[in-house]
Amino acid sequence: MKIFFSILILGILNHCQSTEDKQQVKASPSRTCLRGNCLSGFGVQQSDSDEIYSGNFQHSMFQGVGQITCMKSQEIISGNFEHGWIEGDFEIRSERMTAKGKVVAGKYDGLMRTIFNDKKQKFILEKNYRNGIIDGENSLSILPDNIQFKLKFKKGKMVSGVFIEKGVKKGAVTYAKNEINAKGKCFLIFSDKGREEKAEIDCIGSDHPEIFRGCSR
Repeated sequence: MKIFFSILILGILNHCQSTEDKQQVKASPSRTCLRGNCLSGFGVQQSDSDEIYSGNFQHSMFQGVGQITCMKSQEIISGNFEHGWIEGDFEIRSERMTAKGKVVAGKYDGLMRTIFNDKKQKFILEKNYRNGIIDGENSLSILPDNIQFKLKFKKGKMVSGVFIEKGVKKGAVTYAKNEINAKGKCFLIFSDKGREEKAEIDCIGSDHPEIFRGCSR
């Protein structure tokens, strides 16, 4: 079971965390218009660092339908932009990962579904947001092992969870935070074949990371 979570943490949770922390995307002197109209119209623009944007512009900002290609990570971010920010439905794709969600008024809202394909396993992570905060039923499914974690959150705090294997409930899942420094460490704790297992995850609080703005970390 530790192997499952090691892959999950490295392949999904850390990816989502870093993606959500990305900075605002706006045209600047460090960006080059490759073709089209990158002021107000349709154009293709490349940054000096990591990204190529193809889509609509207004007043030098991303506005309307567009797509960002991240050259370093090989991710593609597509959706609708308003004043340089993602607004509405969006999708993030890479070689082994696909994430779909929605942004309303600058905050995640509704279901975000992430699928991560490992060589032998598939991880499906479903997170529900309300006004930018994790809220409601959330789940992690691991295939083909037929393992599932169902976690219930209320206003960003986990209130209950169960560990299910092959359709049979195996035990409860709890959430704990070790306040050893400013950030602390957070864990999911569950029982596996009579043994208590502890998996370190990103700390989940009421204040959710900002919406991603582009490829730059």
